[in-house]
Amino acid sequence: MLTNTQWDQIAELEQICNHHDGIHLKLNWDMLKARRPDQKDDYFVIRDEHIVGFLGLYCFGKKIEVCGMVHPDYRRQGLFSSMLEQALPRERREGLEEILLNAPANSISAKGLLQSLDVQFAFSEYQMTYLGDNEKPPKYVPGSPSAHLRPAIRSDRADLIRLDEVCFDYSKYAAEQYYEATLDAPDSVTYIIEAGDRTAGKVRLVYEDEISWIYGLAIYPEYRRQGIARQVLQQLLEQETLSGHGIRLEVALNNPAAMKLYQSVGFQVTEVQDYYRYGSFLPR
Repeated sequence: MLTNTQWDQIAELEQICNHHDGIHLKLNWDMLKARRPDQKDDYFVIRDEHIVGFLGLYCFGKKIEVCGMVHPDYRRQGLFSSMLEQALPRERREGLEEILLNAPANSISAKGLLQSLDVQFAFSEYQMTYLGDNEKPPKYVPGSPSAHLRPAIRSDRADLIRLDEVCFDYSKYAAEQYYEATLDAPDSVTYIIEAGDRTAGKVRLVYEDEISWIYGLAIYPEYRRQGIARQVLQQLLEQETLSGHGIRLEVALNNPAAMKLYQSVGFQVTEVQDYYRYGSFLPR
């Protein structure tokens, strides 16, 4: 578990790197703040009692995502490679199929580092921002079936785990771990999507400064193509614009249907994140 001082220093380092490089790092703050006391997924380089290098591991089902940063004044000293060597498993873990290094697509320093590592480009992910009219966001129009949101509670555990298994190809163990890490995580709320009186899906909001991030929109297959995802987005846009928050989400480049839906309600691409398969986890 990270301390408040560590959070503050990581946030300060993130701001320095973002400003220096003109990028937006993806540090998954909701997961950082929900680390268990026994969880060792964060690695540091400390100089003069300040964090000048940080690397975090984030488990998503059958894959681990890696994101890190080094203070501009301490680069080209092998600090990132040293943290990576400490962090990554030397042997395949049971159920783990992929390790992905994440870097902003426009990061020149990251591109230089990646050329020295045993990686292969995997895919890109768009970060999208709601750029519609905050005074007149898309109005929620109930469909048939009508979709409604309610905060998830512990008795929703089975559905939340099953949705990650069905929609995101998580193993049951990974879905259980993700459930425990996120349901009561600070600065976030998980919603159950109900169609009538039945659970149709889930979605999660994570609050970062004045930004509301929409994550993990998942709909059971039998409820897809019925306008439920659009209704969910309409409700979230109404709710969050009323609160004065900016709204962002992420979508894989190879998901054109989702991209079309998000664009239709006012989202536009503002950032691109690239992912690279690492080392022994390259396809064989």
